[in-house]
Amino acid sequence: MWARMGLMAVLCFIGFAPAFDKLSAQQINSARGTTDNWKLTSPRLAFGPLGARLAHPHAEASHALRLLKLASTGSGFFVSYEGDLVTDNHVIAGCREVRVVHNEKSNTARVVVTDAAADLAVLRVPDLAGDVAVFGNRFERPGEAVIVAGYPLQGLLTSKGSVTTGIISALAGPKEDKNLIQITAPIQPGNSGGPLVDAHGAVIGVVTSKLNSLRVARTTGLIPENINFAVKAELVRELLDKIGVRYAAPPSEFKQLAIPEIVENVFKFSAIVQCFR
Repeated sequence: MWARMGLMAVLCFIGFAPAFDKLSAQQINSARGTTDNWKLTSPRLAFGPLGARLAHPHAEASHALRLLKLASTGSGFFVSYEGDLVTDNHVIAGCREVRVVHNEKSNTARVVVTDAAADLAVLRVPDLAGDVAVFGNRFERPGEAVIVAGYPLQGLLTSKGSVTTGIISALAGPKEDKNLIQITAPIQPGNSGGPLVDAHGAVIGVVTSKLNSLRVARTTGLIPENINFAVKAELVRELLDKIGVRYAAPPSEFKQLAIPEIVENVFKFSAIVQCFR
């Protein structure tokens, strides 16, 4: 009661008592409900020895990022010592934040360029590239052995990465798409953006997709097996040249390596790509 009397006295002093007296009990209860349910929508305040002030923009951004959730993961590989990393465009499309995890170290990545038509993207991740991929310098042929390296099904399978092997089935994708290579090496969700390497350990493509088995089965009555695709490395080099990224030149002659040696080298420049929304 004393609080109400004090409030009325102040209002009378500044000339607002008549308006207060005209409020009905219902209006007063409604106003109380409004203030009880009020939530902060203005910029956050930071409090210091000199009183309150607007929080620093970086603090606002940090607070917003803490609210983001991991939506999906893919794979990628470093192509320059400056930290340029190649992945698929669909891996990072619609992400509010992209992070790259390499050697158990995580860092926020900046999207440098995307090519939705080729399903490619280049990210910049400073201070993470100790090793980089080397592209092949010859034409691939159907029947040649290939290795897929990446980080599929994160949270279900190992976080250390996994590999599968197969061969090149064809030098074109669906409807004679010359930008793709068809391979038999199995891929899973999370492999997208990872490197496709040949028997010398040279990158010849970027893993991008697999044939939709259920859709084909509905149409043909048959379940297709081992029909997967990668974007040809030629398109990756063209994109890197366009934006001025200096990638490693292939050696004049590649050494013949055993598969375990190739796998060990590939994971030195491969990484997990995380999408937060």
